Amino acid sequence: MTDAQATPLTAVLLDIQGTLLGGDGTPYPGAAAAVTKLKAAGLAVRFVTNIDSVPVATILARLTAAKIPAETGEIFSPVSAAKRFLARQEHARCFLLVPPSIESEFAAFRANGDGADWVVVGDCREGFTY
Repeated sequence: MTDAQATPLTAVLLDIQGTLLGGDGTPYPGAAAAVTKLKAAGLAVRFVTNIDSVPVATILARLTAAKIPAETGEIFSPVSAAKRFLARQEHARCFLLVPPSIESEFAAFRANGDGADWVVVGDCREGFTY
């Protein structure tokens, strides 16, 4: 494929943990500047993560603290994906096997003992028993 045939780049997906931020939340050198340049070039930037124990608001706060320009709608996580899926279901009620840190994210869908249509499983290793 020649350059003339290449499809123009319109978006970039960036992993958060281990790519932009270290395990302690410290940004890697140049991360904020790189995101700023990508956005200035007109590219749609989306932040992705497989962290399933943290609300999107917390992820946004971590990016903001690291001076990485981000908005809530640009973050895609297991929590946001599950919420989007449940929001598309008619009368979705779910049983939660998630850490307390994200229970409130699913308040609108919680079955509260009335039977569940779905089971949402997240990082529930803390406090999970049989």
